[in-house]
Amino acid sequence: MKTRFPVRKKASLPPGRRGVKAVDKRRRAGALLAVNLHRRGWHYPAWQLTPEGVLPGLRETLHGLRRHGPWAQMVFFFGGQRWLDGRTALEALRRGEIQAVLRAT
Repeated sequence: MKTRFPVRKKASLPPGRRGVKAVDKRRRAGALLAVNLHRRGWHYPAWQLTPEGVLPGLRETLHGLRRHGPWAQMVFFFGGQRWLDGRTALEALRRGEIQAVLRAT
């Protein structure tokens, strides 16, 4: 399993192998979005992190999208949503509009 280590650092996870396991555990639990790039391993997009850790509302949003695969989930975050007045879910989460995003899932 390959993991992008900057995610571990930004998400305030332990260093070394423990950090890799913690990131993978969060992915499997639906708390982080990752796409499998096969030979290159799992890719954890940096946009889901803030200087304080994981973007608020991300886990709940991913839970609402759990019936979809990771690529479809990614499209949800970047596609304009009519339920969000054409804004992306990512923009809304960054503004703290978690409930609006959850309604759009």
